[in-house]
Amino acid sequence: MILMKIATVQFEEINPFVRFCAKQTFFMESFWAKEEVVNLDHRIYYCQSGEADLLIDGKSHHLKPKTLVLWQAGHRYKCVPTGGERCACFTCNFDFTSSFRTLKTPIAPIRVADFRQGMVLECVRFSDYDPFNQIVYVENFNEGEDIFPRMREIYNADLKYAHFELKTAFCQLLIAVKDATLWGESKNAKSRAGMQIIDFIKAHYRENLSNADVAKAFSYHPNYVSVLIGKETGCSLHNFLIKYRLRKAIGYLNTSTMSIREICEAVNIPDPRYFSRLFKKYYGYCPTEARGKAGANILQALDTEQSPTDFGK
Repeated sequence: MILMKIATVQFEEINPFVRFCAKQTFFMESFWAKEEVVNLDHRIYYCQSGEADLLIDGKSHHLKPKTLVLWQAGHRYKCVPTGGERCACFTCNFDFTSSFRTLKTPIAPIRVADFRQGMVLECVRFSDYDPFNQIVYVENFNEGEDIFPRMREIYNADLKYAHFELKTAFCQLLIAVKDATLWGESKNAKSRAGMQIIDFIKAHYRENLSNADVAKAFSYHPNYVSVLIGKETGCSLHNFLIKYRLRKAIGYLNTSTMSIREICEAVNIPDPRYFSRLFKKYYGYCPTEARGKAGANILQALDTEQSPTDFGK
């Protein structure tokens, strides 16, 4: 990629201009399969049928139905169908900003040999969402089945206010792509992130924690934190905190002479009556009954749980 002057933006500042939207068919004999070109504005390919290898800067991104690839301007690419098939894709040329909205005519890519620095319309860097700074590859992007035909229809109609409708549809597309890249991380990556969050909650259980508080500590979105906690524990942050605080309370009941009020304060459930109701709801005993044998039985039952939440840790 040829480096250009970079404009730093945030996702919410996107004000896109869609310059071209069509359905194209790629085949082995086509120009696009034989020669690398450079795109001067940004690109999205969404595969509808067939398969192909989309080579961007020499790296292959395999296209199959419902696969989406988004990349910024200034990259070398070509699209080579595989298996002797033709590959049909919705293609979209666009800008993330409206700086060049007066350039309405589609801008064709140019041969690599003819490319010169300064030809790229815009090069942006997102300060709050790094995936869009890279080549975005999303499989099973079901939202595209509805959005791309609608965008192509709006683009071809060329009616009054069509540019506004097209921008609206494209913003919906970008949000859907963002969500897909956010939730579409590998299972192992999600599991590591989820366990890190659980460890953080256990270390700070005495504090008043919200999804926003946890998200801030990891630079995640609060909704993403909620999803990760749910996958790891099967419950919400609120319910996980209650269970973990009650588990700690059992430990105090069995290893100390602290009063119920003192234990409530120690585990950050300050209302003794509320604490007692929760305790009996989860364990079937009142807190005072959990001292001694009953508490030991509860501890033993909890210690045999084979769960990633493992309240005993």
